[in-house]
Amino acid sequence: MDMRVIFVFVMMFLKGAADEIDRVIFSLTTQSKRIQHIEHVLKQMLQQIQIDGVTYVVQLNVPPSVEELPSWMMNETDEFRVNRMERDFGPSSKILGTLLHERERSTLIVYGDDDIVLPNQIVSMHYEAHQLYDGTQRDVAFGTRKIRIGKDFGVHPAMDILEATGTISIRADVLHRVPSVFNVIDVDACRLSDDFWISYHFRLAHVELRTLPCTYDFHRNRWPVVLCGTPFHVDRTISDIEALSSVVVDSSGNVIP
Repeated sequence: MDMRVIFVFVMMFLKGAADEIDRVIFSLTTQSKRIQHIEHVLKQMLQQIQIDGVTYVVQLNVPPSVEELPSWMMNETDEFRVNRMERDFGPSSKILGTLLHERERSTLIVYGDDDIVLPNQIVSMHYEAHQLYDGTQRDVAFGTRKIRIGKDFGVHPAMDILEATGTISIRADVLHRVPSVFNVIDVDACRLSDDFWISYHFRLAHVELRTLPCTYDFHRNRWPVVLCGTPFHVDRTISDIEALSSVVVDSSGNVIP
């Protein structure tokens, strides 16, 4: 057999091995006034359906403003860890706090908010979506809520963003190709800034934004139970505590009064 043909086969095999996901990290952040109330949300994240051969970890990125952790949070395990950050990236800490330490393509980061109770199969849905999409040779981010924002937010031209309300997933290596991803500016968190800002960097990294089958139904204002299983729901005891985002938009990016 021609040595060039052998080389191509070897490279294809190595690439396939490198693209296999062997770790999934669910990444989120919180703030000092909320941290005492998020125990049951974290427990639901830890009760995700297990994926054979894949390590699953929930990582809570805690900003410097949180001086004291609740006692139940002190017991870290192989499945749960607390990252005490030296720098606060604001709402974007939900992913950047983890990206500071993770850059392997074999690691999938799923990130979301601290006030959303999740279906127990949402992480496995993200994993399966990335595994199926790998053969396309393109980088992709998956989410469950995608909206288009434009002139109402001062964005020209209009662009699509994925909202972390329903979770978003991305390979750990992708955003490291855009050095500016860690240069967070002082932005208004009540204008969906973190989701817009991260999606903007997805665009710089040439990432395709796609949705899972479990996608938010804007017409009925709900996630479809048939596809999502146990529906997502917002824990109002947490979300009403100094909410990080207070603007509600429809699927076209129009502000809902």
